[in-house]
Amino acid sequence: CAILLLGIVKTDTPESSTPSGLGSYENCIPGTSWMDECNTCDCNDDGLAACTRMLCENIPKCTPGSSWTEDCQSCVCSDQGDVSCTGESCVTPPTPSNA
Repeated sequence: CAILLLGIVKTDTPESSTPSGLGSYENCIPGTSWMDECNTCDCNDDGLAACTRMLCENIPKCTPGSSWTEDCQSCVCSDQGDVSCTGESCVTPPTPSNA
Protein backbone atom coordinates (compact mmCIF):
# COMPACT_ATOMS: atom_id res chain seq x y z
CA CYS A 1 0.00 0.00 0.00
CA ALA A 2 1.52 3.34 -1.04
CA ILE A 3 0.52 6.84 -0.01
CA LEU A 4 1.00 9.72 -2.42
CA LEU A 5 1.19 13.23 -1.01
CA LEU A 6 1.31 16.33 -3.17
CA GLY A 7 2.73 19.69 -2.17
CA ILE A 8 1.92 22.97 -3.93
CA VAL A 9 4.16 25.99 -3.67
CA LYS A 10 3.51 29.46 -5.14
CA THR A 11 5.65 32.60 -4.94
CA ASP A 12 5.46 36.03 -6.57
CA THR A 13 8.63 35.70 -8.66
CA PRO A 14 8.45 35.66 -12.48
CA GLU A 15 8.09 32.41 -14.39
CA SER A 16 11.69 31.96 -15.44
CA SER A 17 13.24 28.75 -14.25
CA THR A 18 12.76 25.07 -13.72
CA PRO A 19 12.46 24.51 -9.98
CA SER A 20 15.03 22.49 -8.08
CA GLY A 21 14.82 21.40 -4.46
CA LEU A 22 11.58 20.65 -2.65
CA GLY A 23 10.17 23.64 -0.82
CA SER A 24 12.31 26.22 -2.60
CA TYR A 25 10.49 26.60 -5.91
CA GLU A 26 10.05 29.80 -7.84
CA ASN A 27 7.00 29.92 -10.09
CA CYS A 28 7.26 27.19 -12.66
CA ILE A 29 6.48 27.21 -16.36
CA PRO A 30 2.94 25.81 -16.88
CA GLY A 31 2.90 22.37 -18.48
CA THR A 32 6.47 21.43 -17.50
CA SER A 33 7.44 18.29 -15.57
CA TRP A 34 10.71 17.37 -13.86
CA MET A 35 12.27 15.02 -11.34
CA ASP A 36 13.43 16.21 -7.92
CA GLU A 37 15.56 13.35 -6.61
CA CYS A 38 13.05 10.45 -6.65
CA ASN A 39 9.96 12.71 -6.75
CA THR A 40 7.97 13.72 -9.83
CA CYS A 41 6.85 17.34 -10.18
CA ASP A 42 4.33 18.89 -12.57
CA CYS A 43 3.53 22.56 -13.12
CA ASN A 44 -0.17 23.36 -13.51
CA ASP A 45 -1.73 26.07 -15.71
CA ASP A 46 -1.45 28.63 -12.88
CA GLY A 47 2.32 28.11 -12.43
CA LEU A 48 1.95 26.06 -9.25
CA ALA A 49 4.32 23.12 -8.70
CA ALA A 50 2.80 19.86 -7.46
CA CYS A 51 5.32 17.20 -6.42
CA THR A 52 5.17 13.78 -4.86
CA ARG A 53 6.72 13.82 -1.38
CA MET A 54 8.43 10.43 -1.16
CA LEU A 55 11.44 9.97 1.10
CA CYS A 56 14.39 9.54 -1.24
CA GLU A 57 17.25 7.32 -0.13
CA ASN A 58 20.70 8.79 -0.64
CA ILE A 59 21.83 6.09 -3.04
CA PRO A 60 24.60 7.37 -5.28
CA LYS A 61 23.82 7.39 -8.99
CA CYS A 62 26.40 6.11 -11.45
CA THR A 63 27.30 6.05 -15.14
CA PRO A 64 25.18 3.35 -16.86
CA GLY A 65 27.27 0.35 -17.88
CA SER A 66 30.20 1.13 -15.55
CA SER A 67 31.64 -1.37 -13.08
CA TRP A 68 34.07 -1.15 -10.17
CA THR A 69 35.24 -2.83 -6.97
CA GLU A 70 34.19 -1.39 -3.62
CA ASP A 71 36.02 -2.97 -0.67
CA CYS A 72 35.76 -6.67 -1.59
CA GLN A 73 32.50 -6.35 -3.55
CA SER A 74 32.00 -6.09 -7.31
CA CYS A 75 29.57 -3.34 -8.33
CA VAL A 76 27.86 -2.53 -11.63
CA CYS A 77 25.68 0.32 -12.82
CA SER A 78 22.37 -0.55 -14.51
CA ASP A 79 21.01 1.12 -17.65
CA GLN A 80 18.85 3.26 -15.31
CA GLY A 81 21.86 4.48 -13.28
CA ASP A 82 21.22 2.31 -10.22
CA VAL A 83 24.09 0.72 -8.26
CA SER A 84 24.09 -3.03 -7.64
CA CYS A 85 26.88 -4.76 -5.67
CA THR A 86 27.52 -8.38 -4.69
CA GLY A 87 26.25 -9.20 -1.22
CA GLU A 88 29.56 -10.60 0.01
CA SER A 89 30.59 -9.47 3.46
CA CYS A 90 34.11 -8.16 3.65
CA VAL A 91 35.97 -9.77 6.52
CA THR A 92 39.35 -8.37 7.46
CA PRO A 93 41.54 -10.81 9.40
CA PRO A 94 42.54 -9.54 12.84
CA THR A 95 45.95 -7.92 13.12
CA PRO A 96 48.24 -9.77 15.55
CA SER A 97 48.97 -7.69 18.62
CA ASN A 98 52.47 -7.28 19.99
CA ALA A 99 52.40 -8.46 23.59
